[in-house]
Amino acid sequence: MREPKVLVVTATALVRDNALWIECARRFENMRIAVPDDATIGDWPTGVAVKQLPTALGKGTSRFWMRGLNSTVRDWHPDLVHVCSEPWSPTSQMIAGSGTPFVLHSAESVIASAPRLSRIRRIGMRRVLNLADGYVSWGRTGMAAMRDAGLPDSTKSLVMSAAPPDPRLFPRQLAREGEPPLRIAFVGRLVEQKGLEDLLLAVAMPQLTERSEVRVLGAGPERPRFEKLAEKYGIPVTFLGPGDERSVLDLLAWSDVLVVPSRSTVRIQEQWGRVIVEGMLVGRAVISSDSGECPHLTGDPEMIFEEGDSVGLAAILNALSTDTELLARKQHEAWLRAEQFSPSAMAQDIHHFWCEVLGSKDSAAVE
Repeated sequence: MREPKVLVVTATALVRDNALWIECARRFENMRIAVPDDATIGDWPTGVAVKQLPTALGKGTSRFWMRGLNSTVRDWHPDLVHVCSEPWSPTSQMIAGSGTPFVLHSAESVIASAPRLSRIRRIGMRRVLNLADGYVSWGRTGMAAMRDAGLPDSTKSLVMSAAPPDPRLFPRQLAREGEPPLRIAFVGRLVEQKGLEDLLLAVAMPQLTERSEVRVLGAGPERPRFEKLAEKYGIPVTFLGPGDERSVLDLLAWSDVLVVPSRSTVRIQEQWGRVIVEGMLVGRAVISSDSGECPHLTGDPEMIFEEGDSVGLAAILNALSTDTELLARKQHEAWLRAEQFSPSAMAQDIHHFWCEVLGSKDSAAVE
């Protein structure tokens, strides 16, 4: 089979969020990328074919309408279009009506069980799901939810994030020897769903308060409440405020362990978990709740606790704070696990999937 011509349509123009597609473009010469026109696009590498298209209908990625997308498809005539967007977005529906084979790549994992108002906006979802030649979900939970929502069992599928972190931005950092206190990092928006309260309550337990230190990177409306909680229980925590990739790397380099204590709601659960992979890349032990996709990324039952269970989280932290060999082993295992999320490994998998989808279409046409 000849090298397929593939047009990847992404929902973000930020170079940092397109590490996978840049890797694919470097490896496969018959590939192009269409991105929303954005002043914050950054510097795309030389030799990567990128076309910026103006957008309308608001800033939310599921609301993008990319003007000129149909003409781009007609002019280049790709064998396959890979659309990184939810099935109810205008972009997905536009490609579904183009007559060109397409793969849908989306992230949401609360669909059929979502509140009524959330379900109403998903007009046209089933039509797009039935027309898709292939489907990629960011996570296992999202795949199961989309099957329940109407994705045919016969549709070829793959589980893969569309925006893994660039390993060059998160290189492995030398770990400390593990002497107390245990350095704990939290990265995320300061809202109830991210579960910071559970981490603070865990560290507030007597066996941990004297043997741990917490640093929090992120901003959000709940910060005053979390600060009062930390003051009430005498928790050793520093709130660093908002930051960028460099700030995340600096915090992870300082830390011994990253904690991702996310909670699920009726509207949303963790669809992936970028910071989990960033922590693994840097070589830090990662503890997560069992919310959404978090446990599948963490991949170690000994490092996963039931969401909302601060006592269970405290038990894991206590074990790491009293056993330096265990901490070092968990750090090394996390670093090894990060390899499966590297753009180079994922590029081969997605290319194989494209060929598989097109091959099955060719077989169906012959039959």
